[in-house]
Amino acid sequence: MVAAVTVAHPSLDDVHLRYAGRGFAEAEAASARQTPVLTAAGGNR
Repeated sequence: MVAAVTVAHPSLDDVHLRYAGRGFAEAEAASARQTPVLTAAGGNR
């Protein structure tokens, strides 16, 4: 017997996880490791 059912729309992170295969936090961390940081003068740090 089922006592209750809750239905909710997926969060944006749920959708990103489904289509990208990883959550926002993981994608952001991976991006930070791969993208060089540019200073205001335009050079690499």
